Amino acid sequence: RRSTNVPVQVIAPRGDRFVTLPLARSAVRWAPRLSVREVEGGHWVVRSAPSSVAGWIAELVDEVCGCTTEVAPLSSDQRP
Repeated sequence: RRSTNVPVQVIAPRGDRFVTLPLARSAVRWAPRLSVREVEGGHWVVRSAPSSVAGWIAELVDEVCGCTTEVAPLSSDQRP
């Protein structure tokens, strides 16, 4: 059985019909340091809310390293 002991965050949109919350939570058997962040949105939340996703990732990095991560806002040509 392969597993990891590094912090893993699953961003789990409540409206995702493909990767359901129970499926996201089941990853704990491979990643004991799993955190599941339930968010509003659908399967493509990374595309529909990139700044929010970047912020959630930065929060995990801050928690793990004990530092503060700045997230730069998207420029107009980077927005979906």
